[in-house]
Amino acid sequence: MDNIHPLLWQAAGPVLDAVPERPSVLDLYCPGVTDAQIREIRPSAATGPDVGGDLADEVTEHLRWADMVERLGFGTHGELNETGRWVVSLMLRGPLRVVVSGVHVADGRIDIRAYGDEDAGVLWSRHPDGSCVVAGARFEEMAGRIAGFLPGCPDGTHPPVRVRADEYGDVLPTHRAAAELVRRFLVRPRTATALVDLTAFGVLCAEFPDQPVVVVDNDLGRHVVALTAGSVTGAPELLLVGSGGDGLAEWIDASFAEARAMAEAQAPPG
Repeated sequence: MDNIHPLLWQAAGPVLDAVPERPSVLDLYCPGVTDAQIREIRPSAATGPDVGGDLADEVTEHLRWADMVERLGFGTHGELNETGRWVVSLMLRGPLRVVVSGVHVADGRIDIRAYGDEDAGVLWSRHPDGSCVVAGARFEEMAGRIAGFLPGCPDGTHPPVRVRADEYGDVLPTHRAAAELVRRFLVRPRTATALVDLTAFGVLCAEFPDQPVVVVDNDLGRHVVALTAGSVTGAPELLLVGSGGDGLAEWIDASFAEARAMAEAQAPPG
């Protein structure tokens, strides 16, 4: 019997093969860190575990940290300035957290990370050659900036497909033809594949494999393959929809809004 979960793994396959250990939206998340602790951040605290007490390694790590901080305008001599402290604060405490992990046939690995709050955010796009683009954005700009970091691709032209399944993911008999359409779409040669993981205001909105959102670029343009819960039965449904940069940005914005509404509804009164 057909099941929708192998289709999702097929959609994500190029990323899972190329990036077996993907970053998580909860990496670096430390909402309880104080402003005083952020002011005291040094290389080992910001970039990984201690270097084991080896003096040469410590010096090398400090020089690398100091160079990065100064190059990005976040401080001098390894000391964070106001901008640097703001960036680090969002990376550690920001309730909006997005990670896009993917592969592109020409550009190599796609590694985009965004951290923000209700006012603004900071976005990082890391390139395979080790370079990095960093940008700030107002809250209302974040979704568009995240989508804009992806490699260019025309809007998708494949007709929307919805595959309904039972609670175990087995495709309903009336939707086997739809599942076959998705299967045929996924075997087409691709130019890029990316997984979008997103959490906002304490609500996990997307994360592979339980709540996957997969961007697939091929000769038909950019599309999104996602798993959602049916509005009536709550059973899983697989969606294949054409998308461009605007479509992906609209989904991110909608996820932020839905998560904020859920968090507000769950907040204690007063």
